[in-house]
Amino acid sequence: MKRRIFNALAAVSVVLLLGVVGLWVRSFWVSDYLMWRSSGFYSRAISAYRGSLDILRADNFPDRFDGFFHIAVGNMTYPNWVQPSSLKWHLLGFAYYSDPDLHHGDIIHLGQAPIPAVEVSFPLWFFILFFALLPFIRWYQGEFLCRRPPGLCVKCGYDLGAHKPGDKCPECGTPVPAQVKGGAA
Repeated sequence: MKRRIFNALAAVSVVLLLGVVGLWVRSFWVSDYLMWRSSGFYSRAISAYRGSLDILRADNFPDRFDGFFHIAVGNMTYPNWVQPSSLKWHLLGFAYYSDPDLHHGDIIHLGQAPIPAVEVSFPLWFFILFFALLPFIRWYQGEFLCRRPPGLCVKCGYDLGAHKPGDKCPECGTPVPAQVKGGAA
């Protein structure tokens, strides 16, 4: 049962890995912005731009945005969510911005009203490595750890050197394969 669950999780991880790789490639040609308004005056935005995924939380967003709003920009303009001077830390593509006086650039035209905002940036290579980890572990286990030398039972590892093809393993009952070559050393 554990193996089936692990295989299912590895398969889901491969699908997510392919999706992130596709998003990573797309982010170098098209900038995607998904914005939505949640409870009260809080709004959220996610953008994929040049190999990074940026998550923004802004307070006191204007009322004209209700629900979801998507923008795909092909000319690679960045919306300037937060000012570069609001950078709090940056390491290996990860970044944290906090801007108490956010003014949007050309993407939304909100005017000059200040909007307090926080932005976190994640490099997409991090998600690629994260989603590749489980399939790699499954491949490693199947390729190297589950292989048995010739002459051993494929299920339990019992030495079948003295048994003929067609016999059953005395430990687990698995039929002996046709090509049993000697026992284990």
